[in-house]
This record gives sequence, C-alpha cells and structure tokens, in this order.
Amino acid sequence: MADSVHYQCLLAIRNGIIDLSLDGFQPNEIQVRSSPWSSESIYRGITVHDLEEDEAAGTNQREDIGYACAATIIIGNDHAVGEGIDTLAEMRARIRRRFVHQAIASVSLVGGIYLTTTVGKSPMRLPKQWDDTYLLSSLVIRCWMREPRG
Repeated sequence: MADSVHYQCLLAIRNGIIDLSLDGFQPNEIQVRSSPWSSESIYRGITVHDLEEDEAAGTNQREDIGYACAATIIIGNDHAVGEGIDTLAEMRARIRRRFVHQAIASVSLVGGIYLTTTVGKSPMRLPKQWDDTYLLSSLVIRCWMREPRG
C-alpha cells in the first residue's frame, strides 16, 4: 500500500530540510514524528509532524486540499542574549526559502495535480518543564493538492 499523501509530504519536507545541511544538525536529528516531544523527553533537532489539512475553493471536479506539515526546531537554550533566537530565525528563513511556492516532485497523487507549498508560523509552545532549557520555533509548510472529488 502506498503512503498517504500527507505522509509523503512529511517525508518530502524532511528530505528537503536534510538537503539544506543546517549548521548544528546531523541528518538523524531531522525526523518525521507525531510530536516534537513525549511525556518524558524532548527531541532536540527538527521534528516534521502533521497538522490539520485545510480546504480551499477547487473546481467542479476537484478539491483543493492543503496538507499542513510543521517543521519544529528545538535547540538548547544557552541563555546568551539573543544568540539562540538568531540561530532559530536563520534556520526558519532557510527552511522557508526552500519551500515557499515550490513544487515537491516526490509527492504522487493518483488522478490529482500538485499545486505549490506555502509557509506560515505555527503557534506551538514548549511544555513548561522544558521552557527554560530549550528554545523552539515552528513553521507550517502547507502542501496544496488538487484531488479528485468523491
């Protein structure tokens, strides 16, 4: 059985981020997971995870579905004034530039047409127990697909 369209988007985004070779992250620190943390631990690195999809005006025969994928970056908080924030901002900018209005060729949709991706900010926040230890920045990459109705 083929992977769902949403999961294909998550994998394509992970692979695109790995290709950026971001300073400070090894490829194994960039993973598709259900969440950037569990009840007992936090995953330093970049977690690509799914969010709810959106629907937009399609055509008479097709639906425009936006599969939301978050790229959540978590780094250690060294408490240096502004340095960690700047690191996160630079990583976000590189990821955003990589995906905004770009096609992802590795996503296949039988009977559908791939449109583009757009990027927005995610309101994700760290759980309180890690708020002083880590810094987090999360952005949403929305992969728009034109899918057959019904």
